[in-house]
Amino acid sequence: MILKFAMRLFLAAGLLGAATGLLPARASEPAAFIPVRAGKDGAIPEAVRAEALSVAGRDGAPRHLVILVHGWDTPYYASTASYETAALRFQAEFRRHDVSSGVIGLQWPSSAGAAREWVPRSFAGFVTRKVGFRNAVRDPYLSKLAVARAVGRVGLRQLVFDARRRFPGTRIHLVGHSMGTEVIAHAVEPEMTPVPRRGPRPYEPGRPCAVDLVALLGSDLDYDAAARAPQQPLAAEMVWTTFPKLEARQDMALRARRLPRGKAAFGNRVPLLRGEQYDRGIAERRLVYDVDDIPPDHEFLKYLSQARVRKLAEAAVTLDEPARRASPVLRELDAILQAPDDPGALAPYLDSPSASATLYALWRLEHALCGNSRHLVGGYSLRVLQRGMNVDWLARERETTDCRVVREGLWPGRRMRKEALSEGRLRWDPDPVHRTFFTRPFPATIPAWPEL
Repeated sequence: MILKFAMRLFLAAGLLGAATGLLPARASEPAAFIPVRAGKDGAIPEAVRAEALSVAGRDGAPRHLVILVHGWDTPYYASTASYETAALRFQAEFRRHDVSSGVIGLQWPSSAGAAREWVPRSFAGFVTRKVGFRNAVRDPYLSKLAVARAVGRVGLRQLVFDARRRFPGTRIHLVGHSMGTEVIAHAVEPEMTPVPRRGPRPYEPGRPCAVDLVALLGSDLDYDAAARAPQQPLAAEMVWTTFPKLEARQDMALRARRLPRGKAAFGNRVPLLRGEQYDRGIAERRLVYDVDDIPPDHEFLKYLSQARVRKLAEAAVTLDEPARRASPVLRELDAILQAPDDPGALAPYLDSPSASATLYALWRLEHALCGNSRHLVGGYSLRVLQRGMNVDWLARERETTDCRVVREGLWPGRRMRKEALSEGRLRWDPDPVHRTFFTRPFPATIPAWPEL
């Protein structure tokens, strides 16, 4: 276990170093974005906030204000260069829709220093925790969690509330990467994790941090963070989250964080949500799953590629002006929600290349055929998708399950099965005669897979 952790830790260090190495050694004075820095106490000085918003509104109130939040171990020069590129991409996309925009880059003290210093400390911290000395060595990764959450509970809330007062008609969008999603999550829901006794108290704790689009890219939140959060009204109009497809390569930096954190990352697997979170998020079209082009090297600008920024901008414009229907992703989700409660009308959407469309169609079918979304929420639907690549297992499961969506052959969807067949991911039970050999029956003899 210890050797495995060490290998992952050095891999993560290499990935982070490579990602930073893609950037110039120093960036010029930013022009496309407005820099704002938070302190270790999480706060952003009032004068800094006022100056940033003054610059953002120099040509009038922007219709859209994007606040970017970087992740762990990001020096200021690196975030400056990354924010400059990301801001240019967002501004170009908003110009396509003929709307004004501004971009603020929130910089927070996330840097852990040179890898030759923090890697040994992180390894030593892991070893001492394993032998029962939890606080013997200060872990450079875990120690930044408290800083990130403080910046969210205080500084980002200050910035959002000031922006709301100064620009009441502006749409405010929070876009975070890696541990930056901890910042955003604790701004929107300060009590997502317990407020530390010695830490800063949330800024205006009783006031909802109402924002429009929240994008969690390569999120370093625990995969069950939302499910464990207090039951509060969702303050964001839409949550857009990335994670890799089931059989695709994972984000290797997020894989490495599993050992010090003890859990999978929100951005590396299907997030765990409660039933009411699924029901409201889908029924009100507030939830988007994005599984396209997940970079294994965790690089900020690959998560914020031009293609993804275009989708985010289209969604932001659609939230502001629904009649424009600027987002193909949201148009398809609207069509699914407006379709009749007829399996024949809903099942084709299971074959959509969009993960969100598949999710919405499955949720609607669950409600139509099973009465609620218990199979989706409880993980049964995901388990069937994973184990259903064994054709014989799926055939047996369809005979005994109480889930009509599975029993009637609707799930997994036809496209998923065809892709599995073409990629060689299908399995069959061992032939009882040949024992260790897997046989492949003639497809026409498999009732569960008639189209193969």
